[in-house]
Amino acid sequence: MGIDEAAKIANVLGGVSFATLLVIVLVGNKFRIWRWGQDLVELEARHAADKAEYTERAEAEAKLLNEQIVFWRDVALRNTGILETQTEQLMHVATQVGAVNRKLLGSK
Repeated sequence: MGIDEAAKIANVLGGVSFATLLVIVLVGNKFRIWRWGQDLVELEARHAADKAEYTERAEAEAKLLNEQIVFWRDVALRNTGILETQTEQLMHVATQVGAVNRKLLGSK
């Protein structure tokens, strides 16, 4: 075996090694790209779930707040009605007291 033949064999082996290495790198890159795609799908699914949970929570809080507003509005309306009734009663009593006082003062 001469130097030329050994160089050809080394060249062929080097080419095969380089081609093998290139295939390994390409396959590794393809796998990495596929894995990134899977990570992206998982991230999007998690984001959708978080968004749905946040939306549901916000809707529940808004519903609760609306219920509280309606409750306190009803309380205020009821209290206003009570105050109006009491005011009317006080005005009636004041009118009666005034009438009694006029009679008492008029009889003196």
